Amino acid sequence: MLPVVTKGLKQPVLALFSDVHRPFFLGGGIFAIVSISLWLLNLTGITPYAWVAVQKQIHMTQMIYFFFPFFFFGFLLTIFPRLLSVPAVPFHMIVLLFLLYFSGAVTFTVGIYAGAAWVCTGVLLAALSFALLTFWLLRIFRQSTYPHKFVPAFMLAGIIFGLIGMLMLVYFAFTANAVSGRIAEAIGLYGFLLPTIYAVSYRMVPIFTAATGHDVTRDRYGLPLVFVFSLLRMFLTAADLYEFYWLADIGLFCVITHQLWRWRIWQPKAYVIQAILHWAMAWLPLAFLLAAVTSFAAWLTGERWLVIEQAALHALVIGGFGTLLLGMVTRVTLGHAGFSVITDRYTTMLFYGFQLIPVMRVGSGLLGEALPQFSIAGIYMAGLAWVVFFILWGWRYLPIYLKGLP
Repeated sequence: MLPVVTKGLKQPVLALFSDVHRPFFLGGGIFAIVSISLWLLNLTGITPYAWVAVQKQIHMTQMIYFFFPFFFFGFLLTIFPRLLSVPAVPFHMIVLLFLLYFSGAVTFTVGIYAGAAWVCTGVLLAALSFALLTFWLLRIFRQSTYPHKFVPAFMLAGIIFGLIGMLMLVYFAFTANAVSGRIAEAIGLYGFLLPTIYAVSYRMVPIFTAATGHDVTRDRYGLPLVFVFSLLRMFLTAADLYEFYWLADIGLFCVITHQLWRWRIWQPKAYVIQAILHWAMAWLPLAFLLAAVTSFAAWLTGERWLVIEQAALHALVIGGFGTLLLGMVTRVTLGHAGFSVITDRYTTMLFYGFQLIPVMRVGSGLLGEALPQFSIAGIYMAGLAWVVFFILWGWRYLPIYLKGLP
């Protein structure tokens, strides 16, 4: 909990800033609904974009830099000081970080419909928030005398790459240089999202699921290897060497699969949040296996399988990252608000239902290479299901961030 320096604030503002993760998780929940709803409207032609970037690039930018970071901010600002045994980030800095990032996300979202000036303002505000976040995490890391800094170092490295990617996005917003846009996307996916999410999972999933001694066994070199292969994938993607993606994807598949074998993910879990975290991790090797097969086929035939390539990407982003986000955010929300982490039937059904979203998106992509109508239908269905899911999840969980402890 934050120090009691919120005197004078009124409810629900007092409750919103009473714990570090609350404002960021609330903002992320709102953007989960708003951004995909607007994206679906754009697909139908109702809300045309004014920004020069192509539709796919705008969608990826929103997800990488203006959706997932809400939860990264909230989670890392909560656990990083605790992992390293240092005082919490000051209250005024939490408020500043939130206001900068939230206003940047809002301004960017307006900008893709209103024009480049708004986009540039939005990415500048978001980049400033990333810079401040990086500064504070570096400060915490340097101040700590805690001897076990191995995993936090990789979390920090992922955030630094996130800042680099955001700065590249700033350059793209001001210049409309297509190469810089592709580089920003590559850094965001494989320098920022994957290493950071995997480092957090590597540290937290065994803690959240420790039922036997086997559950907490971590491969000593698993995290560094994931980081190395992820950076290799980042460079290959930035250079658009799609026929060689398999060199990194096979490595990621093998390393993550071995770790999941050590965690014995097939064993029954004590409660559903444990299970959802392991399901999420299982999407990662599936995504990289599919991506590797697609890339290897392109290397052999010279033909790029774009629809299946997109299916693999969504297995990673929706199936892996999305499910991990859902499980960890729900776990933190319940635990920090004083509720039991044994989920009720409503939340359990939401967890099961969410898995239909990546299944629809990936399945329709696999069919869509031969039958394009399946791919198009799957995009709409998965997008609509995402919006409905987060409305249902938000109806239960977003009000918690505006209430005091029970």
